[in-house]
Amino acid sequence: MHKLARVLVGIFGICIGTHANCSSLLDMGSFTRDLATGLDWLDLNASQNRSYLDVTAQLAVGGSFHGYRYATVAELRTFWVDAGLVGGTPQLCTGSPFCFSEAYPAALIHQLADLVGYTFKDAQRNYTLIGAWGITGSPLLNAGGCPPTVSCRATTMFRYFDPDLNPAEASVVGALRENIADPTVASWLVRDAPVSPVPLPSTALLQLTGLGLLGLLVWRRKRKAQGVA
Repeated sequence: MHKLARVLVGIFGICIGTHANCSSLLDMGSFTRDLATGLDWLDLNASQNRSYLDVTAQLAVGGSFHGYRYATVAELRTFWVDAGLVGGTPQLCTGSPFCFSEAYPAALIHQLADLVGYTFKDAQRNYTLIGAWGITGSPLLNAGGCPPTVSCRATTMFRYFDPDLNPAEASVVGALRENIADPTVASWLVRDAPVSPVPLPSTALLQLTGLGLLGLLVWRRKRKAQGVA
């Protein structure tokens, strides 16, 4: 029965004892689909070590990221909430109109990183810092480390320590110049999910399907115990 439950979670995204919105995220391989917002999020590794200007030039027809666009800070915050990052402990955060920083259990950050990818893994003393740093489309002028007269974009970061130590962090705290590429930085790119001719099943329907399969398994076990083929 436990094996079947794990299969159901893997196939249908059914959540058991976790954040209610976690079933809205589907791992589609190279991107993550958020059913709650109708957005596809490109994995971060696809745009790693490329500047904002470089990536922007590849958004047009024929480019590497055609069909995608830069996500705003507000869209990213919503995506984090749908990934289960809610009710975190606020951390000190200054210097940016988009300033946001909260601490969460490392397991939540780890799950998010598994979905969208890691951009850095730095060994520091007796532990390793693991996470991702991404550029958004939200402009930032003369704030968050961006000097006057220089065009910058708000950046975000989530990270945790290995072995998993609490707290882990998710932050919108800084900025990066539009022309800078960094090996540890990627871009948050989104697109509208295509409309499927066959509507995706609702969470309630998926849960009923799962319960039906579990009931079938119990019924078959009872018949086997009674010696009925």
